[in-house]
Amino acid sequence: MTQNSNNMNPVTTSAQDDGTKELLLPYVNTLFWCLREGVVFVDRNYEVGAWSQAVEAITGLSQVDSIGQVIRPSLLRLHDSDGNRVPDDQCPVAACLQSGKIRTGDYRIVGPSGREVKVELSATPVIDGENILRGAVVLIHDASVQLDLQRQLRDLYETSVLDPLTQVSN
Repeated sequence: MTQNSNNMNPVTTSAQDDGTKELLLPYVNTLFWCLREGVVFVDRNYEVGAWSQAVEAITGLSQVDSIGQVIRPSLLRLHDSDGNRVPDDQCPVAACLQSGKIRTGDYRIVGPSGREVKVELSATPVIDGENILRGAVVLIHDASVQLDLQRQLRDLYETSVLDPLTQVSN
């Protein structure tokens, strides 16, 4: 799957298919642009072929600046859950492509402005009908709100079990 030159159709088909893919193409493209999840298509050479608007919002990097780039943690400004930069040689997408297995993890992405977003990243191999690895689909879920809600819930629970006068657990 490659990026179409008009930037509105991230998915294209080969002329050799039976037409079924072309019937599905508008639906796939609409889905790609409507998902709240960030979606990145990466080919087997690690090059970004599609970069959704949600990924733009999460990373602060435009589709124009990202298409054709080699996917690596430094492109995504990927940090581990402790805030340490993920080295390029520990790229979860590269690990997915090398192993042919799904890779998932909790990370942080630091945008160009310094804004930090907690994310769940999942890289899934794309294997064709002939069992050939074609690339990977990377899903990036903004987990900031969910993690903040979990923290608030924990804080409320801790507050609710304390006696207001003595600050001793009930």
